[in-house]
Amino acid sequence: MGTILIIALSTQLPPQASGYAFLLVTVLVARAFARKAQGETLEQHKAADGQLESLWKAAGVAFGALMAELLVTTAVVMAVYP
Repeated sequence: MGTILIIALSTQLPPQASGYAFLLVTVLVARAFARKAQGETLEQHKAADGQLESLWKAAGVAFGALMAELLVTTAVVMAVYP
């Protein structure tokens, strides 16, 4: 859902708009959303001496999800615009 929103918003940017600024805003909003959604739970887990997984594992999972999403998006675009 978030990807669809980002794509829709990016198509409405004026030509002179900075793509880097849009990317930065997107990342900051995603980070704020993640902290709001999971921050308290994560802090409670750490306070109870819970272990955190490797950030490399998290990056690998995120990369895999990104590739899956790219595959689905590409398939949909190719089906809509043959």
